Amino acid sequence: MLTLEQVQSMLGDRNLRHVSNVSGLTYNTVWRIKHGTTKSVSYDSIKKLSDYLTGESAGIKKGE
Repeated sequence: MLTLEQVQSMLGDRNLRHVSNVSGLTYNTVWRIKHGTTKSVSYDSIKKLSDYLTGESAGIKKGE
């Protein structure tokens, strides 16, 4: 699983609306995580974004 900092970095210039739809998180949650404007981020949110960003949620392991 990625760290919060890794998730923020990997969100980079991604379409946050798409990330929101695929990850199951609200757009506002994804935006706040990316921009670091939230005081606390739940484990579940980081897990969902980490899975999306590494391809695990689609059954694709990194490096395959």
